[in-house]
Amino acid sequence: NTRLAVEMDCNIRELKVLQAAQATKMSVDEELVREVTKYTRYKSQDDICLFLQRKNLRKMLSYLNKLQQEADVSPEYAIRDYEDYLEQLARLRIPADKHNRFPANFYHVHDELAKQIREEEAKVEQAKTRQKNEILRKVIKDIKKDYEVKSNSFIIVWPQSKADFTKEGQLQHNCVGGYFDRCAKNETTVFFLRKKEEPEKPFCTVEFKNGKLIQCRTKFNNDAPEEAMKYMEKIEKYYEKQQRTKETM
Repeated sequence: NTRLAVEMDCNIRELKVLQAAQATKMSVDEELVREVTKYTRYKSQDDICLFLQRKNLRKMLSYLNKLQQEADVSPEYAIRDYEDYLEQLARLRIPADKHNRFPANFYHVHDELAKQIREEEAKVEQAKTRQKNEILRKVIKDIKKDYEVKSNSFIIVWPQSKADFTKEGQLQHNCVGGYFDRCAKNETTVFFLRKKEEPEKPFCTVEFKNGKLIQCRTKFNNDAPEEAMKYMEKIEKYYEKQQRTKETM
């Protein structure tokens, strides 16, 4: 390797590859050193050692060169996309056999695997959301009686799912959609205030924490009218009364 370094008149990056070859006790030639250098330009010495020990190294380098030419990308992009593809195989539990490691239409296969991963992630996320929806409904069932004060003007609508938070946020142009997880954990309490004559129309988005009003906002996070704020005061007092009653039981 030392003689090869002299014969090649190595630059710093090529010398790093030769040092990695020495560390892994691997025999290399000038062509291999230059090819590996091209694809490990930004890698650490340890990563270069791992790169050299890859299965079918010369075939992989030839394949990367082909990707470069076909897609007209730099060596850095070619190795990045290829390593991402190998991670896709592992993530989807697809065997990295000879056929799968070097697909004929690389970028088409890469895109299809990315689509498959997104679909699997969506299924997992949907399952998690369904579970959180159930938790949210149980939380609301336990706490709603402490907030529901009778009113001639207003009704309280309790969100029952993540979709309810998202819809309210879109209609009211606020960020309540991001409160779903916190409400499911009972870290805060959110409900939607409606006028009795317009029960389907958003009016105020409300947040309480331990019976104390945090915010009551109309569309675009504007201040709620006085009549709504007076109702909030009644809820605060009613909540305190409910807690005292529980303490004496």
